[in-house]
Amino acid sequence: MLLLDAAGRIGAANTSARALWQTGDDELIGEAFASLFVFEIVSSDPDFLEAQWEVLLASALDRETSLSAQPREGAPRTVRLRLEKNLGSAGAYVATVRPPAAAAASAPATGEDDPAASLRLLAEKSSAGFFDLNLKTGRVQFSPAWKKLLGYASSELPDALDTWRRLIHPDDSAAAPDKLAKKLLAATTASGAATRPFNVEFRMKHQRGHWLWIQCIGVQVISDGELERVVGLHLDISERKELEDTLIANDARLQDLSGAGPLAAFELDFAGQVFWFSPAFEALLGHDEGSLAATVASFAAALPPEQASAGVETWFLDRAAGASSFVEPVKLRARDGKPVPVLLGVHRSVTRKRELTRVVGFACKLPPGAGAEESEFSTALATAAFAALAEAVILVDARGKIVYLNGTAATLLRLTREAVRGQPVGDVFRLVNRQTQRPSADPVDRALSADSSLPLISEDALTLAADGAPPVPIVWTARAVSGPEGKTEGVVIVFRNPEEMTLSPEELVKANRFESLGLLAGSIAHDFNNLLTTILGAVSLAKDNHDNSALADGEKACLAAKGLTKQLLAFAKGGAGTQLVCDAKEILEDSLKIAAAASTAEIALEVPTGTEPVLVDRAQMLQVFQNLVVNALQAMPPAPHVPRLQIHARNVTLAENQVPALGAGQYVEFEVRDNGTGIKPEHVEKIFDPFFTTKASGKGT
Repeated sequence: MLLLDAAGRIGAANTSARALWQTGDDELIGEAFASLFVFEIVSSDPDFLEAQWEVLLASALDRETSLSAQPREGAPRTVRLRLEKNLGSAGAYVATVRPPAAAAASAPATGEDDPAASLRLLAEKSSAGFFDLNLKTGRVQFSPAWKKLLGYASSELPDALDTWRRLIHPDDSAAAPDKLAKKLLAATTASGAATRPFNVEFRMKHQRGHWLWIQCIGVQVISDGELERVVGLHLDISERKELEDTLIANDARLQDLSGAGPLAAFELDFAGQVFWFSPAFEALLGHDEGSLAATVASFAAALPPEQASAGVETWFLDRAAGASSFVEPVKLRARDGKPVPVLLGVHRSVTRKRELTRVVGFACKLPPGAGAEESEFSTALATAAFAALAEAVILVDARGKIVYLNGTAATLLRLTREAVRGQPVGDVFRLVNRQTQRPSADPVDRALSADSSLPLISEDALTLAADGAPPVPIVWTARAVSGPEGKTEGVVIVFRNPEEMTLSPEELVKANRFESLGLLAGSIAHDFNNLLTTILGAVSLAKDNHDNSALADGEKACLAAKGLTKQLLAFAKGGAGTQLVCDAKEILEDSLKIAAAASTAEIALEVPTGTEPVLVDRAQMLQVFQNLVVNALQAMPPAPHVPRLQIHARNVTLAENQVPALGAGQYVEFEVRDNGTGIKPEHVEKIFDPFFTTKASGKGT
């Protein structure tokens, strides 16, 4: 329906009219009504339009006539037109336009002239779900697409109001359109009837049990203060909501870090000439917040002059060529000209012509003593060390992404280092059981859940990326890496081809002894440092000041260092040695010097006066007590638990058969107690078995 003035110009048009002629809300206003139809002569001349309007009045006033309406796009459509005088406004008319009855009756089920067929096609075949809730009569209709959206077949879900309310998330029920318009209901009580469009979002339960975010668009029908009917469409917007939540969280994190936080972040958009520096970046370079101009020249001023001369874009392109991202230590220049060593992380966007379009990055100030030169040396040294290993090594960050792998790992994986850097380790280091070919547990998860290094695992095979390549049996282990504050920073995975592992059990025992020796040597390093400090101090006094008073202390320190060295050598030799008569207290004290070095445990040693000496292989006894103390300390719970050890030696008299395999007589009893978790009863009888261990990284030797 359209309202026309006396000259045939349009004053108003309803929704159906705008849909017929494919126009917006106000596009028809002011147009000549005659211009909407097809005539033999088409012209925008006012005289022609006036003549055509006269023809329309003559043929359609108070009766129907058939005409061809011309939409904005597409072919003309046959319609029936009737003109009537508008009784409420003198000299005005009401135009009613509708499809001819014959055309509607003969139109095919899916024809473009059958709106009902089009709606059926939309409701049944599209991804949008249609629903109709008649709250007055209780009649409910859900389209097949609506049910499919929630994971149901058409016959699995009844068309009932209870179905609707049961599937809506309890926290979102107030937002659903069947309960949305309480204020509007009160406002329409006096006016009779009204329709109200709505567009809301809420969650509904999927057939599999999870919740989908739904965008609901439709119309509410309100009559006499009651919500009578709700008709609308459902769209699944779960992915959009997840993306929105992720973007909001990422934005909040970035704001927390780069706003008043510690992250010195920056963005250089060379294509759009938009540049941004976070407050922390300004502070890093000695500027007040907001005082650093957002220009590329500001970043150039932060580079050493000899590096900035070639331009900022060249400086970024020349670093880590071939990679889109890099992290490396560099030196920036503060506002006062002083160098600022930082760890710089950058992601670059480069065109095919190798033109830099955008740089996003961060800078973290390096602590004292960790300048760019030292960090570069350490990085180069570590890289060379890993490259020299026969074992394959993969370094994984806290997110499970590969940050480094050495050449051996790349060879075994049959991939290049550049291809896997930044990839999830599970996509590259894919393990299956050798026997069942079923996927093995994630190596990172296993390392993170273990208290220390995993034992050598030989039940798995490595699935290679090459198509058709059979799994390659490997032996592997992994260990979580923690930072100074105990936070997990990543995982180290070491693996190799078992065909290259040819150590015999005897060689494994020796290798384990050397490993233990290395651990013990590291533990007593601080003792040697203290002894060397005393020795060097005494020598310096004697040399520089001709003061020999401290030489006696230096001599004692030399003897103590000699004693520690003898103990290490005795431990390293292992095996049977010469039996000697030894003082029990002395053996325990010497064992503690190595085993408890640098430990914060509270250790109490009690050996009563008069305790008899013992005839033993001193080297082996040192090894026994050293291992016993080391194991006790390693098995202690983490802080705030305070480790405590009590070690006793005393004379005892045994009766016959009091201790199996020992005859009656005089003995010296050694006892070690701690406040750890202890040994499980089922393991006590196995503690002297070769290769028995309960530690993930132990060998039981």
